[in-house]
Amino acid sequence: MDCYRGQEVFFEVARKNAPTNAVISLPGVDGLNAVEHLRALFPETRIIWCSELDFSLHAFRLRVDYFLLEPITEEAFRHGLYAWVEEKQPSASPRADHNQHSKEDHR
Repeated sequence: MDCYRGQEVFFEVARKNAPTNAVISLPGVDGLNAVEHLRALFPETRIIWCSELDFSLHAFRLRVDYFLLEPITEEAFRHGLYAWVEEKQPSASPRADHNQHSKEDHR
């Protein structure tokens, strides 16, 4: 696992070696831009996206594996990791965490 403090460094490394999985946690629109860019470059990359803004609809449209609305608990993040482990295909259905409930619970 590698941790990057800036998008520029992350995408420079990613272009050389496409990530299998990525956790994106950037403030506001920076996070949205990073997820959009990552999805455009690497459609098969599995993504967990953490944000303080409710981008759950964007996460769904971008086929994010799991979306977490801050504040993020350890349990909620663990559910996101389980989404990676439990799904066999990269096209996992996106889930949004709103107070530890998935998007499907809100329907």
